[in-house]
Order: sequence, then C-alpha cells, then structure tokens
Amino acid sequence: MQQCEVIFCEDTRNSGILLKHLGIKKPLQSCHKFSESAAVQRLLPLLKAGQQVAYISDAGTPGISDPGARLVQQARQAGFMVRTVPGPSALTALMALSGYEGSFAFLGFLERKPGALIKQTKALLDQNLAVVFFESPHRIQKSMAVLAAAFPDAQIFLAREITKAYEEHFDGKLTEVLEKLGRKDHWKGEFCGLLWL
Repeated sequence: MQQCEVIFCEDTRNSGILLKHLGIKKPLQSCHKFSESAAVQRLLPLLKAGQQVAYISDAGTPGISDPGARLVQQARQAGFMVRTVPGPSALTALMALSGYEGSFAFLGFLERKPGALIKQTKALLDQNLAVVFFESPHRIQKSMAVLAAAFPDAQIFLAREITKAYEEHFDGKLTEVLEKLGRKDHWKGEFCGLLWL
C-alpha cells in the first residue's frame, strides 16, 4: 500500500485507522456496495495514467460478500494486472475451525424470504453439499428458525466475530443451536455458518 498513489476503501474511516497505525499516508477514495459502480469510473483513469491503486475492504476479503469484485473485473477487462494479498476471510476461517471435510457451496448472505431460503438450501443439501453462508446479527435467529423448521436433522457450525475479541462458536443440531441463539435478545457482529445433513 505504501507504493500506491491512491487507496480505495469500503469505509475510509476504518481503513484510515489501519493506515495510520501502519504509518501510511495516501489519498483515500470510498468504494462501498452502493458506490462501487461510481468507483470503477474513478479507478480506470488512474490506472490508465500509470498510477498504482489498492483496495481495502473492512472486515473480510474483497469480492467475497464484500465490495471489490467490480473493480477487479473492470481493471482486468481493461488489461491491467490485478494482484491480491491474502488476508483473513470468514469463509476459510470457518472451514478451518469447523473440522468439516466434505464438499460445500458458499451462498454469501442468505435469502431473506423463507420460501427462497428453503429452496436455495434444499437444492444444495440434495446434492450432498454442505451450505456455507453469512448472516447479519439482526436476522440470524429468524433465518435459523426457518432452516430448523425445514431441516430439523441438520447439523450446524456457526461462528460470530471470527478473529475478533468476542469470537464465539456454536455447533450441534440446528434445533439445539437455535435454542442457544434464543437466549439473547440481540446479537452484534456478523455470523458465518456451515450447515449439512
């Protein structure tokens, strides 16, 4: 990042804290899920002018249920080299923590409508694939209740705030984990889960 002229960020405030800690002072440009298309329009002229540009997402890996995929697509289509610096990803951390060895499919954030959620999940479970997903703290209990009603024998490994101070894991039958989730009125921090039959 020290070699870049401009750094695009999911949230300039969060990235600013990291960069200040590292002693890096560079111009920051916002690129979140609502501004990614506009960010692409600002990115390409910088690259064409020969500038090196970086992108940082907040608490995950760019392009994996985080902004960044469009920046990569457009830069590559325009003929520019794109490189990555591997960092923490809830997806890979969850798989390492779970001990699960089989094949899986990653959904990103779960469908909001119960019917669509059940259909999406059933299609993968019917193929003997485990389902890996992200879910917001505000929707976790509702989504798990829908899945527990549809798949009462399903097993789950659920993690919250992976790699952070308040990391927490839940595992067992989905109905049991749902009961544990219900012991709290509200949760903070996104969840990542692995569901299988």
